[in-house]
Amino acid sequence: MKTRTFLPVIAVLFAAFTLAIQPSAHAQVSAKKRPLVTLVIDYNLGPGNDSPVYTLPANKSVSVVGNCRTSGVEGVASATILQVTAADGTPNFLTWVGLESALRPPAGTSSITSGLSAANGAHILYLDYENQVEILVNSANSIIIYNGAGGQRSGTVTLSYAK
Repeated sequence: MKTRTFLPVIAVLFAAFTLAIQPSAHAQVSAKKRPLVTLVIDYNLGPGNDSPVYTLPANKSVSVVGNCRTSGVEGVASATILQVTAADGTPNFLTWVGLESALRPPAGTSSITSGLSAANGAHILYLDYENQVEILVNSANSIIIYNGAGGQRSGTVTLSYAK
């Protein structure tokens, strides 16, 4: 009788001892609610024209979602861009990864875009079927929208980041 009472106690003690010596891995994650900064850019660019310059915040991931709504060359694309700065806060370059607009059918495929650059004119993202409306690096901390098509192009680009 005493053995039956003693066995559950031993089992509980063994389990407690085993759990006590198990290594515990706890990740320290903090989540804070921050306001979202959103800039909606409606563009309407003539052939060969640029938009105004848009300066990106330092060391923040900026979500870029854009489209071209011009009939016959419609498209949609997105990327995340980061302005990387030096220790003293000087802009070094932009780095990005995203998904280009699909090409005109029958190809109809899209491709991944990625890179890093501070060079004016470096390609970031195509917004249309014909790969003529694009977001380009303007400088180490800014971008522009460029219309390389032979006709007028219009659409929207939205930039968002946590403040």
